[in-house]
Amino acid sequence: MKDNCFTRTLSQMKLPDKEALQEVRRNRNLNEKSELNKRHLATLQNIPALLNPNMVEQRGIEGGEERIIRANDLPLHLKTALEQGQSPALIIIYFPGLESLAQVFGQEALLMAKQFALGTVTSMLNAGEKLASLTNEKLGVLLWQSNEAELTKLANRIGIYFNNQCFYAFGQPLYLIPSLGSSSFLDVSRKEWRNLPLLIENANLAADQIASQGGNSYKHLPVFTGLKS
Repeated sequence: MKDNCFTRTLSQMKLPDKEALQEVRRNRNLNEKSELNKRHLATLQNIPALLNPNMVEQRGIEGGEERIIRANDLPLHLKTALEQGQSPALIIIYFPGLESLAQVFGQEALLMAKQFALGTVTSMLNAGEKLASLTNEKLGVLLWQSNEAELTKLANRIGIYFNNQCFYAFGQPLYLIPSLGSSSFLDVSRKEWRNLPLLIENANLAADQIASQGGNSYKHLPVFTGLKS
């Protein structure tokens, strides 16, 4: 499958250089009790448990609909979709190195990054589509009746947005560099519940392959092709 590259290059979105990070560390230690940090910490009180992908205090409910689901519930939602005659698809959004933010800026920055990512992706979902926080560095988007063209369109929207929008951690503008992979059922005969693990594995594999190539791109790996294609 041909990979799709987004509009900006990795070199435009790197984290601050080593000296800048050292300066941030010093400033962060000196200003730990400053009003800026207090405001940051106040916002974090509204997003508990984002560091734990299996906690759902932050559910992302709009119009009575639960938009953010437990990571452990993802297979159940996929199976339910199949039982209802739908053809589910999955997009994995991988932010390699996201956990390193905690080492540089502290756990608060990781929470801010996840809040930014979750809020951004949730705002792009259509009715019925779900978002799961799979790990500290991976999100999963569950869609219904989506073909490859629709998956590519959404993946490009997500990638372009993260290319052009940043969040701020202690005064530093930071970009999240996405590696996106997706999977869907091309062969109707394989649209069965026992093939759901392959759907999840293919989407993960596609995202991992993009990350290994430098990220900032997208790949679709349908169930029909199998893991080794």
